[in-house]
Amino acid sequence: MELREYIILFRRWIWLLLLGSILGSCSSFVASYFQEPVYQTSAKVFVSQPSRETISELGYITGNQLLQTYAQLMTTDPIIDATNERSQTDWQTEISAGDISVQQIRDTQLLLVTVEHSNPQWVQLITNTLIEVFIEHQYASQTSRFASSKENLAENLNDQNNLIDSTAAQIASLGSGDENAIERDRLEANLAQYRATYANLLQSYETLRITEAQSAPIVELVEPAQLRTTPIRPRPVQNTILGFVVGLMIAGGIVFLIEYLDDTIKNPEEVAKLLELPVIGYVIEVRNQGKKHINQIYVAKFPRSPIAEAFRTLRTNLEFAGAANPLKTILVTSPGAGEGKTTIAANLAVSMGQGGKSVAMVDADLRRPRIHRLMGIKNRVGLGEYFTDRSGVEDISQISIVNKNLITIPSGKLPPNPTELLDSEKMTRLMEKLSEVSDYVIFDSPPLLVADPLVLASKVDGVLLVVQPGRTSFAATKNSVEQLNRAGARVVGITFNRITRSHAYYYRNYYPNYYFGSSYYSEDNGNQ
Repeated sequence: MELREYIILFRRWIWLLLLGSILGSCSSFVASYFQEPVYQTSAKVFVSQPSRETISELGYITGNQLLQTYAQLMTTDPIIDATNERSQTDWQTEISAGDISVQQIRDTQLLLVTVEHSNPQWVQLITNTLIEVFIEHQYASQTSRFASSKENLAENLNDQNNLIDSTAAQIASLGSGDENAIERDRLEANLAQYRATYANLLQSYETLRITEAQSAPIVELVEPAQLRTTPIRPRPVQNTILGFVVGLMIAGGIVFLIEYLDDTIKNPEEVAKLLELPVIGYVIEVRNQGKKHINQIYVAKFPRSPIAEAFRTLRTNLEFAGAANPLKTILVTSPGAGEGKTTIAANLAVSMGQGGKSVAMVDADLRRPRIHRLMGIKNRVGLGEYFTDRSGVEDISQISIVNKNLITIPSGKLPPNPTELLDSEKMTRLMEKLSEVSDYVIFDSPPLLVADPLVLASKVDGVLLVVQPGRTSFAATKNSVEQLNRAGARVVGITFNRITRSHAYYYRNYYPNYYFGSSYYSEDNGNQ
């Protein structure tokens, strides 16, 4: 797609884009307005790796692994439960793991502990309490690992001390006489052994205490949580802007999806590129079209209107198309029903009559005729009587009250077999006779949903195909052109009918006279 096509697409769907943006921004603003405010505070914790990792319960781990392990431990249920129990206040609220975020600050030995809650004072209290509980828990856990060994050593030291005291008392009771020398020597030897054992136990106890201190990681609160009175959520301004963007993106996606799934003809480039046919006419939609405009010839009613100018341009383009191969008999049809081919045929015929040409308008739609209503004539005698009652051309022709240069042959009584009658030799003779007495013969036929227009298409000099952009599908148009080509018809071009005024700006590049913003081409001037 070219930039101009994107601009056209934007102008066409700007209402939906604006609607999506407004709905998105309003929804985000309302949701933010009624959302409960959430406050956040953070604290920093320093974690030092133990100097003797070999004795640590965490084993051989790196500093980053230790930080990540502590980050996970801080959000475990025992820590959270102890924190909630210690920080009970009048607010009667509790914290959960989803309210806590613990992350390592990159390239440091610091943990950033972040807590969110709807009460700013409580969130500050709970953050500091959480870290306090965690530090105590880690200290208790480390202490419990050495408690049993220290208790055993303490008992052994006490036992040895009792033995030393009792042995010393026994030695003292023996006195210094020679008769107790042997017993005194034995007790002194035992005393020396007890004292040596006591010294070894005391050394082991001190070593255990040193090991305990060296193997415990240091966890320290270095920056307590502060009171934050500004909520982090909701943020109405940011949410409204984000809602606007999201709504615009969703609306844009809907627009492109609709355009992708839309198989209707939209612009002349598609016709020229894919069907290799020129678009020779552009007719806008009649403003305020109602019952008063249905049964009338717009070219005669408003000769100075933009629509009348459109038909004069169509007439001129047909004359140029017939410069090399004359176009005396022209069939007007459409791929489907309701695309305005009868209106195009009638107004084109009147426009040719206004140009000083003699024109014969034939209503060859023997299924749903409408020419007699547009021309304001009776439909008692017409093409049907020509086939069945041996009526002549003069008997079925009526001079139109719209233009003296125009004769009209209505459909008359509808026959049961219109296709066979239109394909008959009698129809061929009628076309030849009308060509002799008229400069142009315009045939209005049924849409290409039936075989009638294909029969006539092979007999006329040219076929004008009427489509309604935005309504007529490309597949139906392509199929219609292929059917006409197989029938040996000459499709001189395509006319865009009922172009909505909201989309008319697109066709100014193809039809400069449609400058709808100018008062020069206006229906008010045309009515004067």
